Amino acid sequence: MNNLKQLGLTGYEIKAYEAVVRQPQSTAAEISAYSQVPPTAVYPALKSLENKKLITVFKNEQANTYEANDIKLALTHYSKSLIQRIQEAKEQATAKLQEIYQEPIVRNKEVPVKISFGKEMSIKLFETMAQQATKSFQIMGWKFSHKTNIFDVLKTIRQLRKQEVKVQMILTERNKKTKFFVEECKKIQVDCKFKKPEQYSIMIADEKYSKLTIKDETVSERVNITILNNHLSKGFASWFNSLWNEAEEF
Repeated sequence: MNNLKQLGLTGYEIKAYEAVVRQPQSTAAEISAYSQVPPTAVYPALKSLENKKLITVFKNEQANTYEANDIKLALTHYSKSLIQRIQEAKEQATAKLQEIYQEPIVRNKEVPVKISFGKEMSIKLFETMAQQATKSFQIMGWKFSHKTNIFDVLKTIRQLRKQEVKVQMILTERNKKTKFFVEECKKIQVDCKFKKPEQYSIMIADEKYSKLTIKDETVSERVNITILNNHLSKGFASWFNSLWNEAEEF
C-alpha cells in the first residue's frame, strides 16, 4: 500500500501489517508464510509495528500471536507521533543551520565536509567518486530500488576493474536483483558480501574520499555527507573494514 509507505513504513512492515489485519491472532510463522516476508525479517518488522503501536503481541508459551490495534485510532496516533518527530527534526535542523549560517567564513581553510540532500545527488556522488578512484573503491549499504539502474552501476564497476581498482561491496538485500548483480561481479573479480540494512550507507575511494549517507525515516530526504579530509576518510576506510569482517558471504 503506497499510503502506508508514505507514512514511513518499510516494505516488510507493510506486508506484515496487512497480514496481521487480515489474519488476527496469527503467529510470526503464519504471518511470514502469508505475507511472504522472510522469517529472518518478519520478527524485526513485527517488533517495529509493535513499537509504533499498530499491533499488539500476546505472549504464549508455545508461540506469540499478533493482532492489529483499532486501525483508525492506531494510524491516527502513529501519524501524530510521526508529525511530531518531523517537526522536532525540522526545528533542530533549522537551529543548526542558522548557527552555521551565522558563523564567520574562514578563507583559505580546508572544509572537511560538504552536505547535500536526496537520492539523485547520492548517485551523482557515486559516479564522481568512482572516477576519482585509482586503487580501491568500497561501498556498504546498497540495495537496488526500482529507480536504480543496475546496469549503469555494473558498467561503472567494470570500468573500475579495467583500471585494476580493487572493489568491495556490502549489499543489504538478498533478492533476484542482488543475486544477478553478485553473479556479474564474480565474473570481474569483485567481492560482495551481505549485511542487514542500517540507516546509513558509506562509500570510500582510495581511502582519500568518502561519503556517508544517512537514511532516517524522520526526515523527508536522505542526507549525504561528503568527506574531503584524508584523515577522516582513512577512518571511514577502517570502519568499512570492520563492517566487512562482520558481513556474511552471499
